[in-house]
Order: sequence, then C-alpha cells, then structure tokens
Amino acid sequence: KGFHWAPALIVTFFVGVVALNIVFVTVAEKGITGIFAELLPEPQGGRVADSEFPGVVSHDYQEKEAQYNAYLAQVEAQKRRGWQVKKGWRHKPRVGQPEDFIVTVRDRGGRPVTGAEVHGRFLRTSNSRDDFDFRLTEVGGGEYRGRITMPLAGLWRLVLEVRKGDAKHEIRALTSVLPAE
Repeated sequence: KGFHWAPALIVTFFVGVVALNIVFVTVAEKGITGIFAELLPEPQGGRVADSEFPGVVSHDYQEKEAQYNAYLAQVEAQKRRGWQVKKGWRHKPRVGQPEDFIVTVRDRGGRPVTGAEVHGRFLRTSNSRDDFDFRLTEVGGGEYRGRITMPLAGLWRLVLEVRKGDAKHEIRALTSVLPAE
C-alpha cells in the first residue's frame, strides 16, 4: 500500500531515546569532550570544570550495614566520653595559601586532652581524586595545630579523628575555601 507515518514516528522516537542514552553514558564515563565541549560556552573564571565520574559505587549492603552499626556504637561511646572538640581555621582559608587549622580537645570536666593523635581528611564531593589527608601536631594545653594549603576553592567536607589510646572521637563538618586573591 503506502507509507504509514505512525510506525516511522514510533521507530524514530526509540532511535532518539537510544541515541540520548549513548550520549549520557559517554559523558558519565569520559566527561564532556570533543564537539560537546566546543558547543558549550566558556566557563566563567577561565577554569574548566571536571565532568568525569571519579569512581564506582559499592553495592555490598551487608558490609555497609556492619559499618553503620559500628559507627552507631562509636557515636554512643563518644557521647558517654563527653570530649569537647573545637576546630577551625585561624583565618578564612584561600586557595594555595597555607593557613593554620587548630583543634582544641577537652574532656568532660574541661581539662585538656593531651598526648592524642589528631588527623583528618578533606573530601571534595565533586571529585574524590582531590581528597587529601592531614595530621596535626600537639602544641600544648590540648591544642593541636597544622598548616594546611587548600588546593581548590569551594565547599569541602572534613572528617576529623582524635585518638587517645582506645578512645576515638570523630567529627564531620563542612568548610569553604575562598579563591586565591
């Protein structure tokens, strides 16, 4: 008979869906490159954004459940211990400029906690390859200090750990870093 437009429209629709899925998977695995990068406007500030997915997602749910239960037990032990931990920068951090990061640890009675190991990790949610560890040194009176240079501006997650003997105190926080002047 003749050409029917309805089946052709359905086939065209599904071909379009498959083509878009191919584009999405390619961008997720390799980032925006080639002609796609040329079609987008120049980034403001002259920096190129990293659009690549940095890793895989774990699917071991039993292991995650065990880790979560251990975390809850550790949080309860932390509450019973009653340590007071204050943390912060001496001045607002800027990219590429070393800045003092200070942590003060006191016990439930307000006495300094000395002889502890204090270390942490700054986490970049946009790219795990930018994460880095640091260690602070004790300067006395329950105060621990380190000079840290932040590599990128923006929001960073902090996981801070204070250990003394078997006691472990963990704090999670956010900090923002200003661009270089």
